[in-house]
Amino acid sequence: MTRALLLTSVLLLAACTTRPDYGKFLCVSTNGWNDSNPLVFDTDTLPPGAYDLRITVRTSADHSYPYRELALLIRQECTAKPDSTGEAISTKSDTLISIPLYDTKGSPEGRGLSLREHETNAGSVLLPDSAAVRLTVNHHMRGSSVSGISSIGVTLRKKHL
Repeated sequence: MTRALLLTSVLLLAACTTRPDYGKFLCVSTNGWNDSNPLVFDTDTLPPGAYDLRITVRTSADHSYPYRELALLIRQECTAKPDSTGEAISTKSDTLISIPLYDTKGSPEGRGLSLREHETNAGSVLLPDSAAVRLTVNHHMRGSSVSGISSIGVTLRKKHL
């Protein structure tokens, strides 16, 4: 009876967990993320609609990050397949976000121990029919290089109206 109850609980929890429609992490050199090396996330397999965009930053305890917050510039480039006139429709937009990595006392924010995750909402992405989206993420900090960032993740989850 106990096994059956445990198995049922696990199955219910798994059924309630929603997976993102797109999710990917890209590594950053912890010795320094240069602003001339943006991270590029491409997807062209998502159905049309509105998607919530979330950004996750992973920091390493082995390499210190020199600031309290991390400013990221996110560029959305959406290209739809050619319309009846033969023209491809392309839109671009930029979003600047700031993610707190440390509190005012210098204690790390986020979750985890040696590898901390900091997640935030970064707006939304609207995909027309037959569109591909490219998300380019780069730091927007003073100086050309920042250290202590180990990876950046992008998650898209379709909004259900």
